[in-house]
Amino acid sequence: MPRTRPIALALVLSAATASAITTGCKDDSGSLSAADTPSEVARVLCAAYFDCSCPNFDDPDRYTSEEQCIPAKEADVQAALDEGEAAGLTYDGACVSKQLAAADDIGCKSLADYNLIDLSALVGDLDCKAFYGDKAAGASCTTLSMSDGDDCAADLRCKGGVCTAMDPEPGAPCDYSPSADQNQDCSGGAICMDVDNDGAGVCETLPGTGGTCLGALNLCEPYLTCDQGSKKCTAAPGDGQPCAQDILQWNQCAEGTTCDAGTCRTLPGGGEPCLQNQCAQGFSCEAGTCVQARPIVCDDLTL
Repeated sequence: MPRTRPIALALVLSAATASAITTGCKDDSGSLSAADTPSEVARVLCAAYFDCSCPNFDDPDRYTSEEQCIPAKEADVQAALDEGEAAGLTYDGACVSKQLAAADDIGCKSLADYNLIDLSALVGDLDCKAFYGDKAAGASCTTLSMSDGDDCAADLRCKGGVCTAMDPEPGAPCDYSPSADQNQDCSGGAICMDVDNDGAGVCETLPGTGGTCLGALNLCEPYLTCDQGSKKCTAAPGDGQPCAQDILQWNQCAEGTTCDAGTCRTLPGGGEPCLQNQCAQGFSCEAGTCVQARPIVCDDLTL
């Protein structure tokens, strides 16, 4: 799973309400103004919070109604804007607008509703910052505490205290670690991998049906498998069919199933015991039992 760093508003807004942001609050370039941001973000975010039944996943007394939620959220967003201004950074309304538009594909989905490729694309393609500075690549940098921003230039991101290039494109080198949650994000739905086990990470686009299996690990897109005779990616086996243990568990069996002791099994749903720590789409494994997954919109992100 790629890192799920805060990507501003893209991960907290519902499809039903995101379209409301498109009228009346942008300039001719499509950029949301800083003056309009607190009220618009609060309105959309609070509506989404209740549309997705977030009180069922959260403290039910946290927000008792949209009317009570809105001023609290406005204050959060204004505080984030004030922090960026106090740091002398530039607010990027176009970035925020871009991330608002991406909410059309999110709705009330949870992270459990995204496979590795889709989640990587969501994170990588929204690699912009609500606030930016003017520091060049290689300079020491500081991130904001209340929002997604830093004092690096707009096309750089503060990583490990150093201004570094934004997510590399498919085919470009990337920072790879054996620990997947430490790998650098890539753009365009690519994933940072070391497919030849030579210690060098590259942003790889996994092959689809009919494509040549990738690297020494014979990788394919999720829910496909590598035919060892032709070395081509083909449909993965379904429920009850045999499967081979693979280094990437999401790549062994057809969608909705997983490889369990050499056989593809249908993933369990709500209230059922987890299978290989996995559950059906829309559910997550908690304490060994599949429960409804928390919608992304319920996370308390603002900018």
